[in-house]
Amino acid sequence: MTPAKRLFDIVFALILAALLALPALGIALWLAVRGGPVFYVSERMAAPGHPFRLWKFRTMAPAGCGESGVSGGDKAARVTPEGRFLRRTRLDEIPQLWNILRGDMSFVGPRPPLRTYVERFPALYAAVLRSRPGLTGLATLVFHRHEERLLSPCRSAEETDAVYARRCIPRKARLDLLYQRHASVGADAVILFLTILRVFRRRRVAQARRGSPAMTGPRTVLFDLFRRMTRRSKQLVLWAIDVVMAPVALYLAWAAVQGSVWPLPGLLNQVDLFVLIALVSAGFSLLLGLPRQKLQTYESHGMTGLLPLAAIVTLALALMVRGIGLDFPLVGLLVFALLLHLGALGARLALLGLLRWALRTGRPLTRVLIYGAGSTGLQLASALRSHARIAVYGFIDDDPALAGQRLGGLPIHPPERLVQAVRSHDITRVILAMPSVSAPKKAQLGHRLRHLGLEVQALPSFAQLVGTERMMDTLTALPPNQFLGRESRGEGLPDCSDTYGWRTILVSGAGGSIGSELCRQLLACRPRKLVLFELSEAALYQIDRELGDLNTEGWTEIVAVLGNVADAGAVQRALQDHGVEIVVHAAAYKHVPLVEANPLAGLENNVIGTRILAEASRQAGVERFILVSSDKAVRPANVMGASKRLAEMVVQDLARRAPATRFAIVRFGNVLGSSGSVIPLFKEQIARGGPVTLTDEAVTRYFMTLEEASRLVLLAGALEGEGAAAADVFVLDMGAPVRIRHLAEQLIHAAGYSVRDGQNPGGDIEIRVTGLRPGEKLHEELLIGDRLLPTPHARILRARESVPSALEVAAALQELHRCAAAGKADAARRLALALVHGHDAAGGRGTAASRS
Repeated sequence: MTPAKRLFDIVFALILAALLALPALGIALWLAVRGGPVFYVSERMAAPGHPFRLWKFRTMAPAGCGESGVSGGDKAARVTPEGRFLRRTRLDEIPQLWNILRGDMSFVGPRPPLRTYVERFPALYAAVLRSRPGLTGLATLVFHRHEERLLSPCRSAEETDAVYARRCIPRKARLDLLYQRHASVGADAVILFLTILRVFRRRRVAQARRGSPAMTGPRTVLFDLFRRMTRRSKQLVLWAIDVVMAPVALYLAWAAVQGSVWPLPGLLNQVDLFVLIALVSAGFSLLLGLPRQKLQTYESHGMTGLLPLAAIVTLALALMVRGIGLDFPLVGLLVFALLLHLGALGARLALLGLLRWALRTGRPLTRVLIYGAGSTGLQLASALRSHARIAVYGFIDDDPALAGQRLGGLPIHPPERLVQAVRSHDITRVILAMPSVSAPKKAQLGHRLRHLGLEVQALPSFAQLVGTERMMDTLTALPPNQFLGRESRGEGLPDCSDTYGWRTILVSGAGGSIGSELCRQLLACRPRKLVLFELSEAALYQIDRELGDLNTEGWTEIVAVLGNVADAGAVQRALQDHGVEIVVHAAAYKHVPLVEANPLAGLENNVIGTRILAEASRQAGVERFILVSSDKAVRPANVMGASKRLAEMVVQDLARRAPATRFAIVRFGNVLGSSGSVIPLFKEQIARGGPVTLTDEAVTRYFMTLEEASRLVLLAGALEGEGAAAADVFVLDMGAPVRIRHLAEQLIHAAGYSVRDGQNPGGDIEIRVTGLRPGEKLHEELLIGDRLLPTPHARILRARESVPSALEVAAALQELHRCAAAGKADAARRLALALVHGHDAAGGRGTAASRS
């Protein structure tokens, strides 16, 4: 601190202490009479390692005076009535003059932080506290209102503390460091002056929002009057306007024609004409139903709503003056019609204005800007004019040609003046009136506006104008098929009720992503019994409860069986006890990194479990056995893919020895949104603020929706096979593979953020390349060979692939059992990859001996 700044602090503190001595004494006596401590003392930090005791007048009930955290949430409820006054006027900080005289603080500087925040952000506060803490400062002056808005939604001290540390501290620190670079006695004087103006302005705003008696006496009287009026009495007022306005318009029209404001003797002799015109106006007003129309309708349709009345009454007047022989020219009739119409309309609009003014009594006013100065924005502004608690202060529009113009009487600001408009009018909410703009761009704009402490709402269409929904509530999440790069084909697959209706079906892995969707679609086919076979208790409970809710008609008996496909006894009991006719085998360990790290568990579940279930199905006389496979089984580069290829080989071998059971294999790519897929992972990383991890820029994958995958499995099981000598391998025409980089960018944009890269260093979310994981391939394949045959469905193909010999499969399973029994994970991994690669390369002619 410079000597000049210290001298300024001492002199100004002594002057204020002398001026505020009596008010401070009165406040202290009042707090003492109210009971409890007079002062609130808190430990604050003047610099890292230099604490001091900060003094303030007590503004909260004693139970709410904590020593850590920030005010908000449950603490705000303990602020006393006198405490609210002291905080609003900042008189609670008078005791801090003692801290300034002691040298702990200055008048201007960063607000003294708590020890907890200094210890949590040591590097940040080491830079900020190079300046002595202050009673006010640039951060207090600029960011105080935004801090209140950020903390006001918090409902607990923990939530308040987290929001304050994450969103408030960094922004206040940037402002404090900016003050350090330009600190001077002159700058301190300006900040003090602006702080005093802010205090008095906030006091006036608070009084206006509370509705003080001095300002809102007439408004309160009008509000009580409007509230007590019945509907019939309100209609009577509107009818009286039409009755009175007709003779008044006649008088003014006659005076205008004659060029005199005083009535002539001839007109005074026609008193009955005034009475008749009033009666005519009263009668036709009732016939047209004008008293029953709401006042708001005259604001938008007033020019046409009252025209019939003016025309009819004018025509009646013309007939009457002709009948009595009164000299009333045509121009007089036109003036009468104009005055009657404008008078009746003006009286209604004035009454509407008074009503709105009265309805705002005691209600907080929400100050709004509309983003988008198009037709939708204009309609929105017109609709909000009638709202008692919303006031529109202008528009924001990206079109530079509209900057500085007015729309509907309201100014149009460019985006560069948004911050100034928000501060000038104390704006709290921005409504996006751009229905043609895409949802991701709306989300990006809303993301930037919320960083200014504003509440953001979107208007997708004028019909959905809602005053309580937040922006992210109105924007629906993109469905998974948006990321396919093609049209979803799930609905194009035919129904399979003929195959699965009134049958007993077992689904292994029923609690998984694919297994649960298979169960839902099978339930729609109305099977007689649906056996849910699942290893996870939580997943089994969830799908059993969900299917129970869906099975409203009671067509299907649902049986939940907790078991492992590698447990031969449990599998045999499930098949025999329930008389299973169809098995859909979806149980598998499919997370590539986990299976790569646990090869024995993956091979035992995916290979041995498939053999046990398929063999038990053959022995139980099951009619159809459908294996859910993966594109990773084609020339696999990891243990998971090798295990799925070995499972296919087991089913293909068993199909030759089980003529009574029809075996089918369904091979497809990744399923969007399933557990283990990239979309949930990317969404989680985006929610944390990034980075989004990508293994390689060029990596691609085939994708399909969960509905497509499940319907394909069921349809493949329903198709007739080529014969009992082989298992059918079905492949879906999945279109072109999708670049994972493109998918990550789509998800980032859909969440309302932008990608941060070399071309856009100011973006929000970074995409970080981590390198291919062990066993991961750049591009997946769907076919081992190149021979594809058509099926009755145009989008499903049958793959013609070589079938391993029984000796090969037996030798492979024997070697795997030996490795598993000995616990040789590395040997099992090498054996599995060698087996599948040797067979695929030899076209089915390799032997187990040669590959081992």
